[in-house]
Amino acid sequence: PATSLVPKAAKEMGIDFPTLCEKILLTASIGKF
Repeated sequence: PATSLVPKAAKEMGIDFPTLCEKILLTASIGKF
């Protein structure tokens, strides 16, 4: 599943999952406006 790939990719980029979620939320909220 994609959900297991996201944290794995984040670890490879050196980003922890909460930070990644925050970035996704920020990007999503920016995209709405």
